Amino acid sequence: MCEGETVKTGEESSRRARAHVRIVALPIAVGIVFFCVVPVIVSCAKENRENPLDPAGTRAGEDPFALRASVSGSCIEVTWNTVGVMGIEEYRVYRKEAGSSQSPSKIATVRGSATRYRDCGVQAGRRYEYQVRAADGRGRESSQSLVVSVEISTNPMLLINSGERYTAVEICTLSILAAGAVSMRTETGPDPSAAEWQAYATTRLDTLSTGTGAKIVSLQVKYGDATVSAVVRDTIFLDQSPPSPPVLVSPSDGTTGVSLPPNLVWQRSVDGEGSPVVYNVYLGEGSPAALVAAGLSNTSHTTSGLRRATAYSWKVLAVDGAGNAATSEVWSFTTQDVPSGFVLLNAFPPATFTMGSPSSEPGRDSDETQHQVTLTRSFYVSQYEVTQSEWESVMGWNESDFRGSSRPVERVTWYDAVSYCNKRSQAEGLTPAYTITGASYSGNHIVSATVSWNQSAAGYRLLTEAEWEYACRAGTQTAFCNGGITNIYCDPVDPNLNQVGWYCGNAGSTTHDVGGKSPNGWGLYDIHGNVWEWCWDWYGSYGGTVTDPTGPGSGSDRVLRGGSWGCYARYCRSAFRYGSTPGARTDDLGFRLARNVP
Repeated sequence: MCEGETVKTGEESSRRARAHVRIVALPIAVGIVFFCVVPVIVSCAKENRENPLDPAGTRAGEDPFALRASVSGSCIEVTWNTVGVMGIEEYRVYRKEAGSSQSPSKIATVRGSATRYRDCGVQAGRRYEYQVRAADGRGRESSQSLVVSVEISTNPMLLINSGERYTAVEICTLSILAAGAVSMRTETGPDPSAAEWQAYATTRLDTLSTGTGAKIVSLQVKYGDATVSAVVRDTIFLDQSPPSPPVLVSPSDGTTGVSLPPNLVWQRSVDGEGSPVVYNVYLGEGSPAALVAAGLSNTSHTTSGLRRATAYSWKVLAVDGAGNAATSEVWSFTTQDVPSGFVLLNAFPPATFTMGSPSSEPGRDSDETQHQVTLTRSFYVSQYEVTQSEWESVMGWNESDFRGSSRPVERVTWYDAVSYCNKRSQAEGLTPAYTITGASYSGNHIVSATVSWNQSAAGYRLLTEAEWEYACRAGTQTAFCNGGITNIYCDPVDPNLNQVGWYCGNAGSTTHDVGGKSPNGWGLYDIHGNVWEWCWDWYGSYGGTVTDPTGPGSGSDRVLRGGSWGCYARYCRSAFRYGSTPGARTDDLGFRLARNVP
């Protein structure tokens, strides 16, 4: 399979030029609007503005500033829109008391593009008028905005514990906002008339009446002109009882083989006072020491980042709106182990890597276009190529040329490989990955068939071409998994390839026991050389940014990767691509297994 070059076909690309036109509205003095199609931006009419700082298109009765004003506590919040006029450097805010014969006074200058000002120099019970103007660096002002007016109510604002609805302690904090107030009186109850007047303060401590349930605090203030406000009230619920403890549901206590990431589920807690309940989840190895989620309103949580074959403990804490808490029991589970002889790849998906080779890599072929590939699924990969003993135990026959129980099986067709995957899956109680119909045989070998892949099945399967290169590279970008390529042929021996793979420079024209060379960085042996490895994909051109690629929908050759004992060093590179008819069987064609993570 390594004696001749494969002819690769490229894909032609074409570009289409697009002509653009712009639709421009032409305002006419009488108010009629025509639309014209022109190839460039044009000025269709001159602006007629007496003040150069006024926004374009301003008409009588319009306000391009869109000035707004609203009460915010004991202050007034003034906001506006920016105006698109060249040279504007600041906005000036003017105010006067409504009904006053005096001209409005400038109370603030707001620099840059800010469009907000908070005016706290106001008094309760009064109405104020605001306007805003834009100004340039020379002090020139635009025409004024439309005037907006707003009144500060004589009624104060009262909040218990900053507006909280529930509390577990009887001493609470009152927040009081009343512009211009000089004295106040408060009472735990709906009527403060019996309480003594005290000096006005924005905060004070108060003690709620004993017993759970709704607690009302009332407030009245007096202003400097002896005006007394209306009574205002706020309510808070005193709740000193914890909710019911959460009841854990799954994974059940002591469960083993839990798939990653585990979904932790519990029952909803009940609070006797009707307070809302949230949940904090704790988890850890040995003891549930780490807070992994807080403030959850739902009753499940998926925890990522856990290790395989590891025992974890977990619990859930229910917290009501008053801060009362109740904890669940502590349960434990053990995460799923990696199957023997396999390694777990892409444990925390997604993973993105660069597939293909750079144009400067020695021995490169033109079909190795570099592109970004994202893999969204975790998967297992066998550490070794399938051996002859593994093959015989499942298939009952072995026609390899280079015999040895620990040597890789060869002389198997692509169809033989997928048939092995299915039979081994069935023997181990796994859902087969493939459906094989219409098989034709030559002796023991399947030489043609129709094969479909159930990508959600947990059974054994072949790697996709993208998965194979991701696994081979083990995070590297060099020609081999352990470094660059020095010699692209057999002689002299390439020093990096000699460490990790059997090829024409060191194999002696035969296969070797699997695992005889050093593994790559992820623990995979013979990923370079020994025997070619069948992949799922039909051979075809690739490129562009792709996610979970599985190759073309049809073709004549299935992909082979990794090179073999008889190949030049260049054919054993991580990026080298080859293909053969799926019915071919030679003494250098084998395969490696993969499995989905349940």
